[in-house]
Amino acid sequence: MSSATIDLLPATPEDADEIRALAESIWWRVYPAILAPEQIRFMLDWMYAPRQLRSEIASGQVQYQFFLLGGERIGYSAHHAGQESGEIHLSKFYLATQYHGQGLGSAALQALIAQARSEDARSLTLRVNRQNHAALRCYLRNGFHVIRNVLTHIGGGFVMDDHWMRLDLPLTVPGPNEPAPPAPPA
Repeated sequence: MSSATIDLLPATPEDADEIRALAESIWWRVYPAILAPEQIRFMLDWMYAPRQLRSEIASGQVQYQFFLLGGERIGYSAHHAGQESGEIHLSKFYLATQYHGQGLGSAALQALIAQARSEDARSLTLRVNRQNHAALRCYLRNGFHVIRNVLTHIGGGFVMDDHWMRLDLPLTVPGPNEPAPPAPPA
């Protein structure tokens, strides 16, 4: 695991083209072993149209963030409220391929987990392609577990064949030298 620190930088609507460019670069390096080129193009055009990205970011309902390593943008994520109260759904989590295998994915994930805890989230969920073994190993190493498999028809004759994963974020209990949190008002 890397000892590098990953910082999170909120994206703005003006960052849509950069997110799209990162997605194009990452997807064409990672997914050809998993998906047909036609499906990769379909999904990139569907999920990463700059106008769509700008709209999602501007609405505030989906939060996009860049992963920063020494000030350089090396990846991005997107998350929104999940299906259950206190749940955050991580809908996108991508790291530029030149940074794979260095523990930086885990470092970025830990930064997101810390952020979720600071927002009092009780769990994080995500979907990962069942054939994306490297990503699956990263999620498992960081405490996620598979809760179900999901096959989703997305149009164009294509499907997403995913593991739905969850990480429970238990309430932290103060240590012996830490003050207990204040009791709620009566």
